[in-house]
Amino acid sequence: MRIIWAMSVLIGASIFAVGFIYTFPYQPTVIIDWSNPTVIDNFQNTTLWSFGSAQGVKKGQYGIAKGYVWLKCNSTELESVGYKREISIDTNKYPYLAIEFSTTQNAALRLSIQTSGGAVRQILSAPAQVSKTTDKINLREYTNSTITTLWMYVNDYPASISEGEIGVYVGRILAYRRIVTASWDDFLIVGFLSALVIPSATYYFDSRRKDSIDNNLPNLLRDIAEAGRTGMTLTRAIEVNAERDYGPLTEELRKTVAQLTWKVPLETALQSFSDRCDTPLARRTTLLILEASKAGGDIQESIDSVNRHIEELQSIERKRKTQMRPYIALIYISFFVFLVTVFIILTQFFATVSSIGGLGFLGAKPVPVETYSQLFLYMAIVEAIFGGLAGGKMSSGSVKHGFKHVLVLTVISFIVFNFFV
Repeated sequence: MRIIWAMSVLIGASIFAVGFIYTFPYQPTVIIDWSNPTVIDNFQNTTLWSFGSAQGVKKGQYGIAKGYVWLKCNSTELESVGYKREISIDTNKYPYLAIEFSTTQNAALRLSIQTSGGAVRQILSAPAQVSKTTDKINLREYTNSTITTLWMYVNDYPASISEGEIGVYVGRILAYRRIVTASWDDFLIVGFLSALVIPSATYYFDSRRKDSIDNNLPNLLRDIAEAGRTGMTLTRAIEVNAERDYGPLTEELRKTVAQLTWKVPLETALQSFSDRCDTPLARRTTLLILEASKAGGDIQESIDSVNRHIEELQSIERKRKTQMRPYIALIYISFFVFLVTVFIILTQFFATVSSIGGLGFLGAKPVPVETYSQLFLYMAIVEAIFGGLAGGKMSSGSVKHGFKHVLVLTVISFIVFNFFV
């Protein structure tokens, strides 16, 4: 088991190291869904755009039609017209914006955004782009806030055009959804999960094997006692019953029979059997059978007594697990209540506070929602670790059986905070 733990920790540490190198401190890896963009505008309904501003031109010298914004120049000064549209783009969910366009020979397109805090930033400037093109813009380079208004400007380029019509042909404005953003602490969590997977699976399957052995022990003892009543010796009864199906216990019985065939003493063979089964009930059963064999007399009655003792212990253990099951469920219920509460707080309260510029205490700058989300993620991971270990201790009497609960709760936390919050 130490080798398994060493390999698992090495795998987890390697994942974290690679992620740390590529993302620390402020270079997160962003995975975008490029194949399924959201259409913000296809410029078929131009009433969604309203006049914003004009420079050097008068009404009637500019306009917007389906897929086309035009401007009539009449001087050598800079002339431009701007149109705006009210929208709502969450840059955390849609970090990339794209526009399909082309311009006439002497026209330039400028695209600006206005955030929920009122800040206006230019995100695109494309002079004389005659051939049709699609420009993709990383919005996170300009703002982390929600975009409330798009501004589109057309101006002459160069500004010395004295007369003539210029224009911009616009196809669509698209937004690309973020699938996941992986920072260095995300790789830390993934490394932690990777280090837990193999040990948790090992403990889980080993626990199932041991439970199967303990559940089949009463059947084995009953069959050995019945064989003894027919006149068989203890050794012969073990050999005969090794041909029956007792789940994982059958394999260990056959190994014991092989040892007896090689003239290994019965005491040594049964001791090896209990060591391979590696359960408290198997050790206790083996010890009682050996003591009864040494004492002589009616060994069948002794085995029946051992069988009744084992069944009583198993009944007590089943009752204990039944009584503990509600407490395990309580751990999961409280964890999900925590996640739902955090989801509501982040999406309803902190998102609103951040969008209006913070709480305004002493002129403090607003804290991004992502910062709160990371803090709550750490809290969820801590709760998953301690809650999972406590659940393992209550359900199976051993902390190591809580690793599977830790793994499940941590995976749920990671998915919720990276895909839903």
